[in-house]
Amino acid sequence: MSKIVRHLSILIGLGSLVAFTASPPPAHAERIKDMAQVQGVRTNQLVGYGLVVGLDGTGDQTSQAPFTIQSLTNMLAQLGVVVPTNVTPQLKTGAKMLSESVRADSREGDIGTELGALAKQHPDVVMGSYPFMDENNAANTHVVVRSRDPQKLASAKQGVEAMLVRVKAGLAAAKA
Repeated sequence: MSKIVRHLSILIGLGSLVAFTASPPPAHAERIKDMAQVQGVRTNQLVGYGLVVGLDGTGDQTSQAPFTIQSLTNMLAQLGVVVPTNVTPQLKTGAKMLSESVRADSREGDIGTELGALAKQHPDVVMGSYPFMDENNAANTHVVVRSRDPQKLASAKQGVEAMLVRVKAGLAAAKA
Protein backbone atom coordinates (compact mmCIF):
# COMPACT_ATOMS: atom_id res chain seq x y z
CA MET A 1 0.00 0.00 0.00
CA SER A 2 2.79 2.39 0.80
CA LYS A 3 4.26 1.92 -2.71
CA ILE A 4 0.94 2.76 -4.26
CA VAL A 5 0.57 5.86 -2.07
CA ARG A 6 4.12 6.91 -2.86
CA HIS A 7 3.60 6.43 -6.62
CA LEU A 8 0.28 8.19 -6.44
CA SER A 9 1.75 11.15 -4.58
CA ILE A 10 4.62 11.32 -7.11
CA LEU A 11 2.11 11.31 -9.98
CA ILE A 12 0.03 13.99 -8.31
CA GLY A 13 3.16 16.07 -7.69
CA LEU A 14 4.32 15.70 -11.29
CA GLY A 15 0.83 16.48 -12.56
CA SER A 16 0.67 19.65 -10.46
CA LEU A 17 4.14 20.65 -11.61
CA VAL A 18 3.16 20.18 -15.28
CA ALA A 19 -0.14 22.00 -14.76
CA PHE A 20 1.58 24.89 -12.97
CA THR A 21 4.34 25.37 -15.56
CA ALA A 22 2.01 24.86 -18.57
CA SER A 23 -0.59 27.41 -17.47
CA PRO A 24 -0.25 30.88 -19.01
CA PRO A 25 0.70 33.78 -16.79
CA PRO A 26 -2.16 35.92 -15.54
CA ALA A 27 -3.46 38.28 -18.23
CA HIS A 28 -2.67 41.97 -17.95
CA ALA A 29 -4.24 44.35 -20.46
CA GLU A 30 -2.71 47.66 -21.54
CA ARG A 31 -4.56 50.30 -23.48
CA ILE A 32 -2.86 51.53 -26.64
CA LYS A 33 -3.48 55.16 -25.71
CA ASP A 34 -1.55 54.58 -22.43
CA MET A 35 1.51 53.22 -24.27
CA ALA A 36 1.68 55.36 -27.42
CA GLN A 37 1.18 58.89 -28.64
CA VAL A 38 -0.42 59.42 -32.01
CA GLN A 39 1.35 62.17 -33.88
CA GLY A 40 -0.91 65.03 -34.92
CA VAL A 41 -3.57 64.43 -32.27
CA ARG A 42 -4.09 67.24 -29.80
CA THR A 43 -5.28 66.92 -26.25
CA ASN A 44 -6.88 70.35 -26.37
CA GLN A 45 -9.59 71.21 -28.84
CA LEU A 46 -8.89 73.95 -31.35
CA VAL A 47 -11.55 76.36 -32.51
CA GLY A 48 -11.07 78.82 -35.31
CA TYR A 49 -12.83 81.16 -37.66
CA GLY A 50 -11.80 81.76 -41.27
CA LEU A 51 -11.83 85.22 -42.74
CA VAL A 52 -11.59 85.74 -46.49
CA VAL A 53 -10.33 89.13 -47.62
CA GLY A 54 -10.38 90.73 -51.04
CA LEU A 55 -10.24 94.08 -52.74
CA ASP A 56 -11.80 97.04 -50.98
CA GLY A 57 -15.50 97.36 -51.78
CA THR A 58 -15.83 93.97 -53.47
CA GLY A 59 -17.10 91.94 -50.53
CA ASP A 60 -20.38 91.62 -48.70
CA GLN A 61 -21.47 94.52 -46.55
CA THR A 62 -22.65 93.70 -43.05
CA SER A 63 -26.08 95.06 -43.98
CA GLN A 64 -26.22 92.54 -46.86
CA ALA A 65 -24.85 89.58 -44.92
CA PRO A 66 -25.56 90.00 -41.19
CA PHE A 67 -24.96 86.27 -40.63
CA THR A 68 -21.18 86.88 -40.79
CA ILE A 69 -21.20 89.10 -37.72
CA GLN A 70 -23.80 86.90 -36.03
CA SER A 71 -21.80 83.68 -36.58
CA LEU A 72 -18.60 85.26 -35.24
CA THR A 73 -20.46 86.69 -32.24
CA ASN A 74 -22.02 83.26 -31.53
CA MET A 75 -18.66 81.49 -31.72
CA LEU A 76 -17.10 83.98 -29.32
CA ALA A 77 -20.09 83.65 -26.98
CA GLN A 78 -19.63 79.86 -26.87
CA LEU A 79 -16.04 80.50 -25.79
CA GLY A 80 -17.23 82.82 -23.03
CA VAL A 81 -16.38 86.12 -24.76
CA VAL A 82 -19.15 88.69 -24.73
CA VAL A 83 -18.97 91.12 -27.65
CA PRO A 84 -20.72 94.43 -26.93
CA THR A 85 -23.36 95.23 -29.54
CA ASN A 86 -21.85 98.63 -30.28
CA VAL A 87 -18.49 97.15 -31.34
CA THR A 88 -19.33 95.20 -34.49
CA PRO A 89 -20.71 98.08 -36.60
CA GLN A 90 -17.47 100.00 -35.99
CA LEU A 91 -15.22 97.39 -37.61
CA LYS A 92 -13.56 98.83 -40.70
CA THR A 93 -11.35 97.31 -43.36
CA GLY A 94 -7.60 97.69 -43.09
CA ALA A 95 -4.98 98.50 -45.68
CA LYS A 96 -5.13 96.48 -48.88
CA MET A 97 -2.93 93.41 -49.08
CA LEU A 98 -1.14 93.31 -52.43
CA SER A 99 -0.13 90.01 -53.96
CA GLU A 100 2.01 88.76 -56.84
CA SER A 101 2.40 85.18 -58.06
CA VAL A 102 5.40 83.78 -59.94
CA ARG A 103 5.36 80.37 -61.62
CA ALA A 104 8.60 78.71 -60.60
CA ASP A 105 8.75 75.90 -63.18
CA SER A 106 10.66 74.04 -60.48
CA ARG A 107 9.77 71.62 -57.72
CA GLU A 108 9.13 73.08 -54.29
CA GLY A 109 12.04 71.13 -52.79
CA ASP A 110 14.43 72.64 -55.34
CA ILE A 111 13.63 76.21 -54.34
CA GLY A 112 12.76 75.89 -50.65
CA THR A 113 16.15 76.72 -49.14
CA GLU A 114 16.75 79.68 -51.45
CA LEU A 115 13.20 80.96 -50.89
CA GLY A 116 13.69 80.79 -47.11
CA ALA A 117 16.88 82.85 -47.38
CA LEU A 118 15.12 85.36 -49.62
CA ALA A 119 12.22 85.67 -47.16
CA LYS A 120 14.71 86.63 -44.43
CA GLN A 121 16.01 89.43 -46.67
CA HIS A 122 12.45 90.80 -47.05
CA PRO A 123 10.95 90.68 -43.53
CA ASP A 124 8.02 92.98 -44.43
CA VAL A 125 6.88 90.69 -47.25
CA VAL A 126 5.06 87.40 -46.78
CA MET A 127 6.31 84.66 -49.12
CA GLY A 128 4.84 81.24 -49.71
CA SER A 129 5.31 78.35 -52.09
CA TYR A 130 2.35 76.36 -53.35
CA PRO A 131 3.03 73.07 -55.15
CA PHE A 132 0.80 71.89 -57.98
CA MET A 133 0.79 69.43 -60.87
CA ASP A 134 1.26 71.28 -64.15
CA GLU A 135 -0.26 70.53 -67.55
CA ASN A 136 2.41 67.83 -68.15
CA ASN A 137 1.59 66.11 -64.83
CA ALA A 138 4.95 67.25 -63.47
CA ALA A 139 5.53 68.72 -60.01
CA ASN A 140 5.66 72.50 -60.15
CA THR A 141 5.38 75.44 -57.76
CA HIS A 142 3.81 78.87 -57.57
CA VAL A 143 5.65 81.38 -55.39
CA VAL A 144 3.35 84.02 -53.94
CA VAL A 145 4.60 87.26 -52.38
CA ARG A 146 2.31 89.55 -50.37
CA SER A 147 2.80 92.98 -48.89
CA ARG A 148 0.88 96.16 -48.13
CA ASP A 149 3.74 98.24 -49.60
CA PRO A 150 3.93 98.23 -53.44
CA GLN A 151 7.69 99.00 -53.54
CA LYS A 152 8.56 96.22 -51.09
CA LEU A 153 6.33 93.83 -53.04
CA ALA A 154 8.04 94.73 -56.34
CA SER A 155 11.49 94.32 -54.79
CA ALA A 156 10.60 90.91 -53.34
CA LYS A 157 9.11 89.74 -56.65
CA GLN A 158 12.32 90.74 -58.48
CA GLY A 159 14.28 88.83 -55.84
CA VAL A 160 12.13 85.72 -56.40
CA GLU A 161 12.56 85.93 -60.18
CA ALA A 162 16.36 86.30 -59.85
CA MET A 163 16.50 83.44 -57.35
CA LEU A 164 14.59 81.19 -59.75
CA VAL A 165 17.05 81.95 -62.55
CA ARG A 166 19.98 81.02 -60.24
CA VAL A 167 18.31 77.80 -59.03
CA LYS A 168 17.42 76.66 -62.55
CA ALA A 169 20.99 77.36 -63.74
CA GLY A 170 22.37 75.36 -60.80
CA LEU A 171 20.05 72.44 -61.54
CA ALA A 172 20.99 72.48 -65.24
CA ALA A 173 24.72 72.53 -64.36
CA ALA A 174 24.26 69.62 -61.96
CA LYS A 175 22.63 67.53 -64.72
CA ALA A 176 25.43 68.28 -67.22
